[in-house]
Amino acid sequence: MLKLSRALRLGVATAAALAVTAPSALAACPSQSFGTTFAAWGDLSLYTLAPNGDFEAGGTGWTFTGDATLVADNAHKIAAQVGDTTALQLANGATATSPALCVSSGYPTTRMFANTLRHSSLSGSTLQLEVLYTDATRGSQSVKKLGTVPDEYGWDATRKMSIAQGQLNIKPDSSGNTYIRYRFTPLYGTTWRIDDLYVDPRFRA
Repeated sequence: MLKLSRALRLGVATAAALAVTAPSALAACPSQSFGTTFAAWGDLSLYTLAPNGDFEAGGTGWTFTGDATLVADNAHKIAAQVGDTTALQLANGATATSPALCVSSGYPTTRMFANTLRHSSLSGSTLQLEVLYTDATRGSQSVKKLGTVPDEYGWDATRKMSIAQGQLNIKPDSSGNTYIRYRFTPLYGTTWRIDDLYVDPRFRA
């Protein structure tokens, strides 16, 4: 199981907002606006916000179980997200499953902001990440554990989270697009806040 290492912040500089349109040759995914959201962490990849990845539309598109709560908090102090006022809090036993993310060829990773409010002495990497998808062979729903996200001591950017496309046999929809959902689960009695889930289509500024 892949274990994601903690992000090293390379500065407190505000991420530049470089808006471009995804070339149609990259993938079948719909065109999106992109920006260097994580430039302050030395990551010049261009990212697009996942559907309702900032929770500003409430829980629209997300599926929650257990003690999952939308709270008046956000990562804008780091990401400079104008108008971003909401984050998702996940307590012990809660899960959050994202809206469907288009991951056609060229969309290999995601990244987000997180804050671990309650830590555990058992581990320093306590947010489990799973990917849910429709298996092309069986036609049924499949789940794969991708690893755990390291704890954050205050709002910070996580490391890149690989979708592991080469290991997934995803069934395309009628338009030829392939979609996944992420499921986040706090482990060891921890409590997390997450915000601003982004997808990286391997662009470079």
